Amino acid sequence: MENLKGFPETKAAKLNSLENSILEEWWRFHRPTPQKLYHYTTAEGLIGILNSTSFWMTNLRYMNDLSELQYSVDLIENIIEAKISEFASNVILKEFFNRIRNTFSPFGGDAEVFAVCFCEQGNLLSQWRAYGGRGGGYAIGIDFFHLLRFLSKKCFLRKIIYEPAKQKEIIVSVIEKVCGLLREMTSGQDIKKADSDNTLPQFCMFLNHILGEYIFSFKHPEFSEEQEWRLVYVWDCNPILNRESNFNDLKFRTFGGNVIPYCEVSFNNAVKASRQDDYGLSFPVQELVIGPTLNPDFNSQSVASLLTKINPDHYPLIKKSGIPLRWL
Repeated sequence: MENLKGFPETKAAKLNSLENSILEEWWRFHRPTPQKLYHYTTAEGLIGILNSTSFWMTNLRYMNDLSELQYSVDLIENIIEAKISEFASNVILKEFFNRIRNTFSPFGGDAEVFAVCFCEQGNLLSQWRAYGGRGGGYAIGIDFFHLLRFLSKKCFLRKIIYEPAKQKEIIVSVIEKVCGLLREMTSGQDIKKADSDNTLPQFCMFLNHILGEYIFSFKHPEFSEEQEWRLVYVWDCNPILNRESNFNDLKFRTFGGNVIPYCEVSFNNAVKASRQDDYGLSFPVQELVIGPTLNPDFNSQSVASLLTKINPDHYPLIKKSGIPLRWL
C-alpha cells in the first residue's frame, strides 16, 4: 500500500501483508480469464476499433446507467451502517466506521476509473438488442492471454460478480480482517492516540482503497445474463482536484447530448507482435461475430477485408449469428 509515510515500519509491514492477503484472495475471483472475451459494438464502433487498433475506455461515472455503480455503493454503505451498530461499545472501531461512512465515495479522491466492457459469450440476444437493435451489431472476440502486457496503458481485467450473497461475503470478510488488525494495533489506546500515531487515518484510507474496486466489480443480479468482464484502467489523477497534471490522454465524445470523458488504450503493439514470426503470438482479434442483419454474407466479406488489412497473415474467423433479425 502506498502513502504510508510517517507510519511505523512494523505497522506498515502488517498492513501491507494484510493487503497482499486480501488482494490475492480477490484476484482468485477473476481467474482464469476465458480464452476469448467479446466486445459488442456497432458497425461504426467496429471500424473505429480496428482502424485505430484501440479501445475507447469510458470514465465509469459516465457509463450508460449510473445505477450500476449506485447498487454497489448502497450495498457497501448498508454493511458499514450495520458495523457501526455492531461495534457501538468499541470507541475506536465505532469511530473508524463513522469515518468510513463519511468519507467513502465512488467519485472522491484523486483517481479516475475508466473501463470498456466485454462478455463471455459472442452471440447473446440481449447484447444484440443493446448494440444492434436495427441490425448491424458486431461482437469482437479478443484473446487476452498475451494482450494485457502489450497494451499502451497498465490495465487489468475484472469479472463482474452478480450474486448478492457472494458480494456481501466478500465485503464482510474484508471488513472483519481489517477490524481484526485495527483492534490489535490500537489495543489499550484511545482515539486521540490512534490519530496521533496515524493508525486510524491509515486504516480509513486502506479500507476505502479496497472497497473502491468492488464498486465497478459488483452488479445487480438481474444483469447476470451479460456475463460481463471489464478491462479497467485507473488514472491516478482527478482533473478537478489536480490541475497541474498532463491531461493529453483525456478525450471527450458526445452521447445523448452529454459530454463523456474517455481515454484510448492501444493494442497496436500486440498487432505488431503477431506479425513477427519469432514472437509466436496470435493476432489479438481471434473471432468476429456478425449480429442479426439482412446482409450477413455481404458484411462477412467486408469485415474480412478490414481484418486482413490489419494483419495480412491472419485468416480471420468470422461467424454469423443465427438469431433472426425480427427477434431484435
